[in-house]
Order: sequence, then structure tokens, then C-alpha cells
Amino acid sequence: MALVGEASGKLVGPILLGYWLGTALDRRLGVAPLFLLLFILLGIAAGIFLLVRTLMAVLGDDRRPNSGGGRE
Repeated sequence: MALVGEASGKLVGPILLGYWLGTALDRRLGVAPLFLLLFILLGIAAGIFLLVRTLMAVLGDDRRPNSGGGRE
């Protein structure tokens, strides 16, 4: 259950931050939905990246390349 909470926080957190930053910049600069859309899209991308990275760490993905040039 803790993994679900961590995963949802890592997905929703950057999106909410993007919404907040985009809205603040749009109000300050008067260019209404430009920064809101930009930062929400960046938040979605960051949230997915964090979610995938967390799940790979938890599930122990062994597909990462080693530093030995591919030979063992």
C-alpha cells in the first residue's frame, strides 16, 4: 500500500506544481493559457519519468547495461 501512495504522489505532485507555476506566470505576464499548458505538459512528463524510475527501482529491473562494455 505504501508503494501506491508513493507512486501516486510522484505522478500527481509534478502535475500540481506545473499547474501552480503555469497559473502564476500566466497571471503575472497576462498570457493566459500559454504557461499553464506548458508547465502541465512538463509536469506530466516529469511525473511519468519519476513513476517509471520508482517502479524500476522497486521491481529490480536487470535490463540496465553494465559498464564493462557488454562483456562479463
